[in-house]
Amino acid sequence: MRLILCLLLGLIIFSRAEAAEPIANPYAELVDDVFPNSGPPLTYGTELFRWSGAEGLPAGTKIDFIPGSIQWSRVHERLILPRVRVKIEVPGVDGAQLEVQSRLSPLRRSLKGSFFGEAVIPLVSGLPSRIVLRIRKAGVDSESAVSLERIPNPLDQFGIDATCSPWGVEITAREIGKKEKKGNVILSACRMIRGESSEGMVALLDVLLFVDGSGDSIRVNGVVAKAEAPSLFRLRLSTQAQPFILEMQSGESYDLKTKIPPRLNRGFFGLGFGPYQYRFTAPDTDVTTTAGIATIYGSYQVAETVRFTAFNATAIHKNYFSDSGFYVKTESVKLLDQKVTLFVMLGANFVGFKYSGTTHFNFGAPQGFEAVYYDFLASNRTGTIGAFIYPPIEGKSYYNVWARYGAPGFFVELNYIAIRTKLESDTLDVKSAGLSVGFPLARFF
Repeated sequence: MRLILCLLLGLIIFSRAEAAEPIANPYAELVDDVFPNSGPPLTYGTELFRWSGAEGLPAGTKIDFIPGSIQWSRVHERLILPRVRVKIEVPGVDGAQLEVQSRLSPLRRSLKGSFFGEAVIPLVSGLPSRIVLRIRKAGVDSESAVSLERIPNPLDQFGIDATCSPWGVEITAREIGKKEKKGNVILSACRMIRGESSEGMVALLDVLLFVDGSGDSIRVNGVVAKAEAPSLFRLRLSTQAQPFILEMQSGESYDLKTKIPPRLNRGFFGLGFGPYQYRFTAPDTDVTTTAGIATIYGSYQVAETVRFTAFNATAIHKNYFSDSGFYVKTESVKLLDQKVTLFVMLGANFVGFKYSGTTHFNFGAPQGFEAVYYDFLASNRTGTIGAFIYPPIEGKSYYNVWARYGAPGFFVELNYIAIRTKLESDTLDVKSAGLSVGFPLARFF
């Protein structure tokens, strides 16, 4: 018990709180990623781009994309951006070198005398994708540069990250009077910043927007917004009934819609209920029946990645049992490009049951985990699996396994509970399995 208390205290004290620090050069981080494994947030290919400045390259130079080389990387653990490999061949020179985001790549001489090589570049328009080619020919040094530009396309593409789903982020094009519309690629990622006020905890949504080819500024609600890095903008948004209006230098405009609550709550209280197949066995007792089981859930957030959680599950039957637990739930690791978060739960539980006309209580310390998949099957829906486990020790064991799917306003849960305990020399077994539907009753503090 003392060890559990020490672990809980450590989880609270050392809980991680991520700051929203500036991204100095996201494109250098993009080309430096040693193992990019993010999934594409939208359909995106090299056919959307062409080279700008290629006419200034040395005569006979060939530059092209390497097929199948597009990768997506989550930059600064926030925004997903694309990169691609390109190949280049320069004939008729004595030496050549590429520079991308201050990374230098000497080219190699081929058997036919030309110089060739590869480089990784951001697959975005403008300055971030700039390739500088330096050559030496007949004792003279020179350089030229190319970059990508988007081929005119009237279609817009929006990539809304799962981190924005809880806050209802949506981007739509506004009607404009132009005859020709230039489509834009806009990617977003979000993080909620929680502040305190006399009325409680308030919400401020930190939104990173990548607007391909937008350069160093756009307009937000009519006012110039400067880029944090080329084509990258950071907005701090609070509750607003009307959409935020984004205007591009090219004349296109978009509605940025959000559902930011005026106030955030640390505490949550919910209820679930459903039919379970219930079995209770003990000496001279063997009850198998269908019983309703009511479940109460509660949690209280103490840090960005730590919550106090509690639950109670009670079988409504004359041979009832009641299972109550109190745990500290802390974020452990993110998997599958941050789509899945693994939580560790440390704490204890109390099990009450009726046997021989008397209610008995047992204390236990099953420990647990929960894996949550965000935006599972639909936006702002979560799929969850979890378990509390106490393996067989001295004739006692506890297993509580669940699979849950739902949204902020409801969930459906499959649950299996198996408890074995000893009362003096008697062994008692409780097993239940069933389906329940739950919903929040109140949010507080």
